[in-house]
Amino acid sequence: MKSILNVHIIPIGLEIDRATLPLKEYKADRVYLLAPDYGDAIDDYFLDGVKAGIAEGVEVIMEGYDRWDNFHEIMSKFCEIMKREKGNKVFVNISSGGKLPGIAGTIAAMMFDATPYYVVPERYEDRRKEQLTSGYRKVIPLPEYRISPPQEGLIEALRIIDNYERTGQKALSAELVGQGLLRDKDEKGKKLNDKAMHVLFRRQFLRPLLDKGWVEIEGQRRAAKLSLTEEGENVLRIFGRG
Repeated sequence: MKSILNVHIIPIGLEIDRATLPLKEYKADRVYLLAPDYGDAIDDYFLDGVKAGIAEGVEVIMEGYDRWDNFHEIMSKFCEIMKREKGNKVFVNISSGGKLPGIAGTIAAMMFDATPYYVVPERYEDRRKEQLTSGYRKVIPLPEYRISPPQEGLIEALRIIDNYERTGQKALSAELVGQGLLRDKDEKGKKLNDKAMHVLFRRQFLRPLLDKGWVEIEGQRRAAKLSLTEEGENVLRIFGRG
């Protein structure tokens, strides 16, 4: 039987103690360190400090992202890791890496049944180029409110539309049938006619995508073309990985 691991996701910022000291209390087995792919001497200083503060025997995995100010990319990285670690106990440090990673980590934790926590420092430091805080007073687990991530079928529909850039409803419906996401037979195994298929497609895919504002229609009736809105592109960027 596979053992359940304690997995921590730690965004790297200007903190060392707040990133590493809670790992002992929560008995970390695996740690993901999130940091921008680029970095200067200060970034490297804090990353090296966090690595040095993690106990031997704990598996450490580096995960990078292109831009520190791109919320969608950071959010996508959290979601990707949490889906990968499904079945383990996942903790998210929302105090170690700044505001955007903290917000992204909190939202992702709500979606994927992870535990976000905030680390209260022992004191705040005044000296520049050192960690902003030092010591470790306590960890405050946040209330575990739950929100649901988008349905996988809708994400796959967005991916199909994005691959074609613009696609017709019939072509999208056929792709969804081919991937087993939309049935083309009734309960008795009889093939559905075109009208029944279109009704089913509209109810399960087209109407939800339109109501959420993720796609837009150009043209009339079934010959109309579907394309992603900016919001749809953002949803695909966040949830279309992993």
